[in-house]
Amino acid sequence: MHVQLCKSISLTTAILFAVATGDTCAETMSFLVDPDSIDGDMDGFISGAEFSPIGSDGTTFAMTPTGNLVGFDRFHLRATTGLRFGGGGGSALTFDFSVDRDIELNAYTLGTSFSFLGNPVFDIREGANAMSSSNTAIASGETHDFEVGPLSLQSGTTYSFVAVSFGATVQSFLESWDYTPVPEPMSCLPLWTAGLLLCSRRRLRS
Repeated sequence: MHVQLCKSISLTTAILFAVATGDTCAETMSFLVDPDSIDGDMDGFISGAEFSPIGSDGTTFAMTPTGNLVGFDRFHLRATTGLRFGGGGGSALTFDFSVDRDIELNAYTLGTSFSFLGNPVFDIREGANAMSSSNTAIASGETHDFEVGPLSLQSGTTYSFVAVSFGATVQSFLESWDYTPVPEPMSCLPLWTAGLLLCSRRRLRS
C-alpha cells in the first residue's frame, strides 16, 4: 500500500509540476512571407497594419513599421530571406508589435543572405524600458536566444523592435521567432483534476 501510494503521489506531482512550470511546446512565427500575398492596397509596399503573421499555434503578432531611413515606414519582406532591417535599402529600423495571448519569447533565427551588411544589433523594448539589448544580427542562418530572455510578453501590450546599430549600408534579415505560449489558468484545471482523480483511484485500489 505504501509503495502504491508513493507511486500515485509521484505521478500526481509530475503532472502538477508540468502545470506549474508551464511545460508547453515551443512554437514558431515565420517572417518568410511573399509580400504580394499581404499587400492589401497593392502599392508595392508592406505598410500600416498589413503584416500580422500568425504563429504555429495560432498566436497573432500584429506588426507596424515605425522607422526607416528613406521614404515612408514600411517592411521589406521576402519568402526566401524574411524581414530585412538595419537601414540599408530603406529597410526597417524600428517596428511596433503586440500579441493576442501571453507568451514567452525565447529565440530568433536570422535569415541566410549574401547581401547582409554589418551587424545591426537590436533591442526589444516596452516603452523606454529595454527588455533585451544588443542582440546580434549577422545574417548567418543561426538561431540565438534573446539576451536576458525568455521575454514575457503580455496580450494587448505594445512592444518595439529597435535596431541600435544602423545605417544606409547596414542590413540583416529575420527568418523567425521562437516562443512558448503561457497556459491560461482554466486550461490547467483538467490536469489538476486528472492528477487528483488518479491519486484517489489508486488509494481506493490499495
